Amino acid sequence: METFTSMYRPWILVGYITKETRSEAMALEIKLKNLNRERLISFIQKYMGFMSRDEA
Repeated sequence: METFTSMYRPWILVGYITKETRSEAMALEIKLKNLNRERLISFIQKYMGFMSRDEA
């Protein structure tokens, strides 16, 4: 399981989620970064509600 963003693979901020504690935020970050592309797009669509599959 990765604990940091891989080199040469930049992430683009499309929204944000706030958490009560740093540990909760870090746990969510690790889970998101380890999702495959399809599941990450599904998460973004469900919780951010504005990204279509064609935009990804």
